[in-house]
Amino acid sequence: MKLFYFHNFTCWMKTDQTQHFYNEQQHIVQNAETLSNHIHIDMDISILSTIFVDFQKDIFNEAFTQLTEELSNIQDKETKQIKKVFEVALQTLNSKLNLFAQKMEKVEFFEIKGSIKLIHKGILMASLIGNVSMMILRDNKLFYLTNNDYKKLGKIDFFSEFVEGDVHDQDEILLV
Repeated sequence: MKLFYFHNFTCWMKTDQTQHFYNEQQHIVQNAETLSNHIHIDMDISILSTIFVDFQKDIFNEAFTQLTEELSNIQDKETKQIKKVFEVALQTLNSKLNLFAQKMEKVEFFEIKGSIKLIHKGILMASLIGNVSMMILRDNKLFYLTNNDYKKLGKIDFFSEFVEGDVHDQDEILLV
């Protein structure tokens, strides 16, 4: 399976090792790890605001580290338990983003876009944030497309409820 992300023509492909990228100029945070129990976790975030970027980066990196630790420590490796851990992690991350935004009184809006994806036993679970779309290509044809319902309602965007579905080894996942 190939994962592609487009940020001003930046492209990244899944590997089986831990990776952490932060491109300060473009405000991109990318984390990816494949755990020993064959769970692949992938975070790709573009921070489009120009202030408090390091604080936002820390929130995302801490959330990724916490999620990987929790998934590594669960005893029941069934998809149902993994989904529960993922859902709680997204809720916690949304709460932290909200708390961060509320403390920053002088900023009108923090624009963020990206995704967090988890793949386990051929099942993709993904949550999107901001004005972003995810496409899955199978056999070089569009198989699945989802657009995040982007509404500027508060000071910061939040991760959506996650979508879930089967993926095949040759599928390509694009985030645009």
